[in-house]
Amino acid sequence: MTNRALRFRAVALATIAACVALRPGTATAQLGKLKKTATDAAKGKAGVKTDAPAASGSENFVITADRLTAVMTQMEVGMERAAKAAAAKAVTAEYNAKHKAFETCVQTQMKTMQMQAPSTAGLQKAAAMNKQTSSMAQRVQSAQQGKRNREYIALTDSMSIGSVRSALVMYALETKCPPAYMPPALVDDAAAKMDRMSQSDNGSREAAITPAQRAGMTTQQFGMVRERAALWALQQTNNAPADNNKYGVFTKDEQAVLEAQSARLKKWAPIFKESPSTWATWGDIKGW
Repeated sequence: MTNRALRFRAVALATIAACVALRPGTATAQLGKLKKTATDAAKGKAGVKTDAPAASGSENFVITADRLTAVMTQMEVGMERAAKAAAAKAVTAEYNAKHKAFETCVQTQMKTMQMQAPSTAGLQKAAAMNKQTSSMAQRVQSAQQGKRNREYIALTDSMSIGSVRSALVMYALETKCPPAYMPPALVDDAAAKMDRMSQSDNGSREAAITPAQRAGMTTQQFGMVRERAALWALQQTNNAPADNNKYGVFTKDEQAVLEAQSARLKKWAPIFKESPSTWATWGDIKGW
């Protein structure tokens, strides 16, 4: 084996080891932890305070058109983000299995590579693929600098897989290890988390819903109207918790207001079901 081939193979093996170790799923999980940490810190920094629970005799959690509009306007961004997270969760297990199979296959082929010399044709093909990967690195940098997070995540994943395949192609082994690219749903979710982290307010605006945004409601009223609307959506989709109480009983006027927004509320019902709240208590709301 020539010195050039030996050097090329050493670089290829190192590239495979590094790229396989850089598992996209792990990076995505870390993004979630960072997002939670940043949000928690922002809440503390903002000094968000909540109103004390109203006495039972003075409760006013009636759902009116103005109140529901205010609640749903504030929920919109969160629901979009939650929908992306739910879509990502639905494909995570399958992706993890494919990625694990890819890792195992690559590690097995590395043993073959250590015993063989790459062909001239393989070296030429790998060199061409490496050239493409290098040009992709410039696009990754541009996307990162421009904060085009979805593009950045997708390109980073493609570049990582491409680097491994360019090493395998030297030995005509690339077809033996089907690459496990991140599904679009995972890319969308990871990008949403990065978008959230990059906001200048770091979540303080979401944590502190101002009086003007609450249609005259107190924080508690806003939260309970939100919870009651979510409970109604679960009732319509036969997913309501069995122990809901008086807050799950709606007047004729409330029914009419909720029916007017039924399309969006029913669309959000799977998200409400995924993370059920304690409908009749103040506990989940005072944590904002």
